[in-house]
Amino acid sequence: MGRMFVFILTSVAFISFLNLSFAEKPSLLFLSLSQALKQEKQACDNHRRWEKERAAIEQKILAAKLKLGYLKRQKELYERYNALAKKRLDLLKDQERETEFFAEYLEPFLLEIVERLEKAVRNDLPFLQKERIERIEKLKRLLGDYKVPAVEKAKQVLETLVAEAKYGRTSDVYDGTIKLEDKTCYVRFLRVGRLALFSSTPDGSYVAVYDRATGTWKPVSEEQKNNVLRAFDIIDGSVPVNVAEGNNWLVAPIESELVMSRRNLESQGE
Repeated sequence: MGRMFVFILTSVAFISFLNLSFAEKPSLLFLSLSQALKQEKQACDNHRRWEKERAAIEQKILAAKLKLGYLKRQKELYERYNALAKKRLDLLKDQERETEFFAEYLEPFLLEIVERLEKAVRNDLPFLQKERIERIEKLKRLLGDYKVPAVEKAKQVLETLVAEAKYGRTSDVYDGTIKLEDKTCYVRFLRVGRLALFSSTPDGSYVAVYDRATGTWKPVSEEQKNNVLRAFDIIDGSVPVNVAEGNNWLVAPIESELVMSRRNLESQGE
């Protein structure tokens, strides 16, 4: 408004020096002032509009600069990610080549282990024979499957070896059948680690120990019979262990039978 007021005063002063004909025709003066005011108002409106447009453009420029900075930081971040991913990919490729090389030599080694394990199981005491042979047959099928990774094959072989090793540190009683004089008899088995395997009829009238040398069942002596039957009950959990009696109830029969087996082997060697 101040600018317009100054403009009006200037216009009035200027017109006062004009020709007297303007004084005689006041309508011309009013028309000139009206046009000048209209032009000034339009100029002010244009200025305000331009100011708004400039402010909007500045906001857009600021937003674009912020976005550009964000995109630059993201670009640097993704470049670092790509570099790390490339290193990891190269490492995985190296590991894959090592795994292929390892598998090439591992699988024949695993096959050899399973073959030796199968031979050992067949020549071992015949406890849980069906279960153990089935486990080895399943393992052989696994090793023959090209879809199974070498690491999984090695894992299964190790688990089987651990399961077999546990038999040497544990004892148990389980039911089964044996052939006596061409007859199949229902018996209970007592496995004492891998040291000895006993069998007994349900009524305890027949108690035998497996002879490794001959691969047959041999009846135990009457002196050992009660100790073996008691061992059945203790391992089965039906009779508590009397610590005061010591361990002779379990060790003596096994040691005597092992000595007998060793003597049989020695006599066969002679």
